[in-house]
Parts: sequence; structure tokens; C-alpha cells
Amino acid sequence: MPAQQALKRVRLQTGGARCPLPGRHATRRPAPPRAQDADDDDDGAGQDKGHRCGLTNDDLNRKWSKPDPKLHPSIYHTKGLLEYLTRVLRHPPFVFIDFHGHSRKKNVFAYGCSRADSWSASDRAQPDNAADYTVLPQLMSLVAPAFSLSSCSYRVERARESTARVTVWRELGVSRAYTLEASYCGCDQGPYQSELLPRCSGTLVVFLCEALTEDRPRATQGFQLSSAHLREVGANLCQALASLPEETERQGRLQQQDQQGQQGQQGQQAGIKLSPLSVVARLGANVVPAGVPATAS
Repeated sequence: MPAQQALKRVRLQTGGARCPLPGRHATRRPAPPRAQDADDDDDGAGQDKGHRCGLTNDDLNRKWSKPDPKLHPSIYHTKGLLEYLTRVLRHPPFVFIDFHGHSRKKNVFAYGCSRADSWSASDRAQPDNAADYTVLPQLMSLVAPAFSLSSCSYRVERARESTARVTVWRELGVSRAYTLEASYCGCDQGPYQSELLPRCSGTLVVFLCEALTEDRPRATQGFQLSSAHLREVGANLCQALASLPEETERQGRLQQQDQQGQQGQQGQQAGIKLSPLSVVARLGANVVPAGVPATAS
């Protein structure tokens, strides 16, 4: 009788769900397959929110719009700090970046927020300045070998309204709010492009040992990005951030000149054109990145 009463209390606490008794095997019905979303900016957890859920089994990146101080304390206090910076100190963050892992798409890429590409008609009715959110991804494409500019997206979907990226963009007015995704599946471009590994266990062991012991990044060969790759991406991000304020201001001036119909100089066509020397000067590089003119605009 005491055991039955205890089981009844547990069922009441769990909303009536039947809990498996000791000795019984708990079964779980598999989740239905989900169509791959082209803008799955909060992929990480997949169907059952595996590695980013809190102790309450809530997807923490779906709680930013209304976080609970007891159930989601990390989100609640982080958002509170951002609100304090924005509304009390009147000094909102210049950039907000939420770091994620992606289980399907390859390379490193970013998601941002564009009013012109939003689900909301009120967003689309407001002016959209592409220089506010596209400069940082373009800078990353110049300095980060693992970064894929073609994989970036600035779509704002209704289903993403409670994520960190969209919440910080909409509620706090941070135009440069991003989700930076690093793939679990390696790269398919650049020097870290995935390659087929010979079918030899000895070669595999040697490769894994070298990947764990060497500090410098090496080809992923179909494996996950190592800690050395991620450290390099972090260093590349710092380099891009160093040039971001100057490049953003420059692009704003060019867009204004283009709208006024003034005669454009070299590199002042419509769209986002980065100044190569401003980037290279901060990088301390000896060679201008491939695809970038060698002369200043």
C-alpha cells in the first residue's frame, strides 16, 4: 500500500504520466521525422532537444522571450544583464553572438536578422539597412578558412521569435544579433575540406593521435572540427570584430552616397563591398585575401 501511494503522488507531480515501476523497462516512442529547415539556426538538439535542455527538459533557446527566474535562471539573468545595459545604462551591445553547434550543415556560418526577410509585415514595412548585419559575416569570410558565407541567412521566422538571436534583436534593438554555428560534420570547402580517409585502422589511430596532440589545425577528413579549429575560428572572429565598427560606418556612408545618386568611386557600387586594406592592416597579414582587390577603395 505505501508503494502504491508513493506511485500515485509521483503521477500527480508529473501530470498523470505513468512512471515505470522498478524492474520494468521504460519505452519511448520515437519522434516523427522532421523536415530539414533551411534556417535551422537553433539546430543543436535535433528532435529531442538532447544537449541544450535544462533540468526541466525545456529547450533553453526557446525561452528567451519570457524566461522563468526559477526554471531558466541562466537565461533569465543573462537577459536581465542585457536589459540593464540597454535600458538603464543606455549603452546597448554593439554585437550579440550566440554560439551553437549544427548537426547537419557543414562549415562555420552565421544567422542574423533582416527586417526585409522577416515573417512580420510590420518588420518589412520599416527601412532595412543591410550594412548593419551583413558586414560581420563578410569579414569572417575574408579571415576564417572554415567560414561559409553562402550558408549564412538573415531570415526572421515566426517559430524563432523566442530564440536568443531574435529576442535580442527585437526587444533590445541590437541590429547585429547573430547565431554563430559550428558544424559537427567538418568542412566541405577551403583548406579544411573533408577528404576520404583510407580504410585502415592504423591510419585512423595515427590520425586521431596527431589531431589530439598537434596545436595547429589540420584537415578534418570527414571528422568533427577539433578544438584547434574552434580556437582558430575564435581568433578569426576577434580579427573580424576589430574591423567591424570602421567597416560598418564605411558601408553606411557608401549606401547613403548611392541613394543620393553621387558618382561612385572604386568599390562604391550597390551592395556591401569591404575595404581590403582596413581588414588586412588589423590582421597583420602580408598577403591580401584571395578575391579581394589589392588596392584601397
